[in-house]
Amino acid sequence: MAGKREANRQDLKSRLVAAAREQILDKGLKGIRARDVTTRAGCALGGLYSVFEDLDMLVIAVNAETLMQLDAVLSSAAAGRPGPVAQMRAMARAYLRFALDNRNLWNAVFGHRLPEGANIPQWYVDEYVAMFRHVVAPLAMLEPELSPGKLNLKARSVFAAVHGIVAISIQERFVGVPGESLERELDDFIETLAAGIAARRGRTAQR
Repeated sequence: MAGKREANRQDLKSRLVAAAREQILDKGLKGIRARDVTTRAGCALGGLYSVFEDLDMLVIAVNAETLMQLDAVLSSAAAGRPGPVAQMRAMARAYLRFALDNRNLWNAVFGHRLPEGANIPQWYVDEYVAMFRHVVAPLAMLEPELSPGKLNLKARSVFAAVHGIVAISIQERFVGVPGESLERELDDFIETLAAGIAARRGRTAQR
């Protein structure tokens, strides 16, 4: 009996996450409402709160799926690329395409904010941080002398820089890069970054 109850609970959870995902795809994060989600999922309003603490935790569950999807996209983009610069260029382009093709889901990941005082679940933080490993790998080839801690810090900075270029541009802010030029600008950013690392290492070696 307990096994059946857990199976039913997991089925309801899956339906709610799928319904919330559809709602975000259709209307964006601002358009998500508990009653609309439960109607899509085919359950009573109370069903949502029997599985999730609140609507924010449901959004986090959707965002976790989006992060897993993005993680797979970045992994595929880097696979088989000849060298660290090519890997980072491919990942930057893949990140841009993912953001453009999944704009509402992507915005939900980076635009969702918990109420003041609420704690982000650690498992979700771990899911988010796991993406940085894709940047750590090529950076470690460019700067093999860096410690794991410094590599992780630099990977976060590189990820943040690419994310910032993409975010400002696809939101059509006045300082954004035009869409037709964005891939080329991302390429140039990665190449400038790699050239700067090489130049700095060269200067260090000469000391």
